[in-house]
Amino acid sequence: MFVPNPVKLSKPDVQRALVRHHFAPRATQMDAYDRLRSIQFDPIAPVGCNHDLVLQARVPNYKIGDWQKPVYEDRLVYDGWDKQASLVPMEGWPVRRVLHERHKLRSFRRIFDDHADAVEAILNELQERGPLMPKECKLQEYKARSEIVPVEVEGMKAHATPSFLSLLDQPSLEPRVVFVAPLDQLMWDRRMIAHVFGFDYVWEIYVPEVKRRWGYYVLPVLFGDSLVARAEFNCRNGVLELREWHFEQGDPGSAFWPALERSVKEFMQYCSATGITVKDHIDPKVGHLFRSLRAV
Repeated sequence: MFVPNPVKLSKPDVQRALVRHHFAPRATQMDAYDRLRSIQFDPIAPVGCNHDLVLQARVPNYKIGDWQKPVYEDRLVYDGWDKQASLVPMEGWPVRRVLHERHKLRSFRRIFDDHADAVEAILNELQERGPLMPKECKLQEYKARSEIVPVEVEGMKAHATPSFLSLLDQPSLEPRVVFVAPLDQLMWDRRMIAHVFGFDYVWEIYVPEVKRRWGYYVLPVLFGDSLVARAEFNCRNGVLELREWHFEQGDPGSAFWPALERSVKEFMQYCSATGITVKDHIDPKVGHLFRSLRAV
């Protein structure tokens, strides 16, 4: 089988394309679903749930709980399984139904009976190539249909879709500050994120408190095409509390501060906060900016 040489990509190019792919503003929730295809559902809600945070990062004027209307009223989205518990557009159900049917197969023998052609193809591939990870069999299918392309990002091998590669020719989005959900699609491949962005992210929610480095429910902070900080928020009774803030490499520059102010104001609207409190140990400049908005 012919395997094309990987497309060589630089880290800055991939950063720019990833940010545009994930965080170009979407007019509606359904536009966001059209881009993401599903959103991981998680009920823990210190400042909205993960799915709220995913949507607020993309849909202007989104507020906590707005996800429920397309799910429970409009029936455009259902809560199902896609990698983990997720919110999934209903339009994809005919395709996903195939996966559900596969899970109904309870016996090894029925797999061989109902999918004899697929079993034969997989066994032949195993015989020719030796032991394989499940994803390797699927990748070959995608490669054959030219749905994915092998790439290499400054030493790290991966795969990309042609539509993603087309973003490499586009400029950066207008810089803004985005509070990224811990289970956002951008953060799923944390090894790649560490390599491309230089941002080593661990969601410490299940780490014992004494062993935590950053905090309980820390959000990556995006500015422009870079992950520049980590923040932990909690919102209760109309008060947004800033519990942690850690810059990656110090002050990101003068353009960062007005962008942060705009983002905090939008974040307050997202969680219906009318006041702000800031822990005493927070970076003084960050703390001053947040405290100046406490009456917004």
